Amino acid sequence: MKYIKKVLLLIPELTCLDRKGESVLKKTINIETKKIDTLIGKETSMKGTLEAKGIIRIEGNYEGEIITQSDIIVGESAVIKANVKCSNITLAGRLEGKITAGNKFDIRSSGVMLGDVSAAVLSVEEGAFFRGNCQMEKKEERTKAETNSVRLLEGKGSKKAEGFQGNKKSSR
Repeated sequence: MKYIKKVLLLIPELTCLDRKGESVLKKTINIETKKIDTLIGKETSMKGTLEAKGIIRIEGNYEGEIITQSDIIVGESAVIKANVKCSNITLAGRLEGKITAGNKFDIRSSGVMLGDVSAAVLSVEEGAFFRGNCQMEKKEERTKAETNSVRLLEGKGSKKAEGFQGNKKSSR
């Protein structure tokens, strides 16, 4: 069985047949055709900061921070306590922390999310559990809001900004 698991990651659609031509598996297994660059297996526990450019799939335990420019796939057996920054994330396991997804956050029916989420698109299947806050905004809107926040902070020392905040009277 160990070898079959490895093959499942390489073949997008797989049906195992016995000698009579009958399916050994209950159903056909569909796996995304995208290449997975980093895999944390079921029997693996990790702590720390994980930074990657490619797709990350987690089936085991992880604690810390995860940052990738690509996608994250969290399997049903995964338990994660981390802050996550990625493009897209699919959650079928358990995740506690803060998620910032540039595009889509998808919680499958077996998924449990405890924490705050910021994503352009949120998809929650029936049966999934989500406790936290969700802020949905497109990447352009988030960048604009962050730029405006920086401008307000930069202008904090000016007389005009101080007068606005009520700390000191303006010198008009």
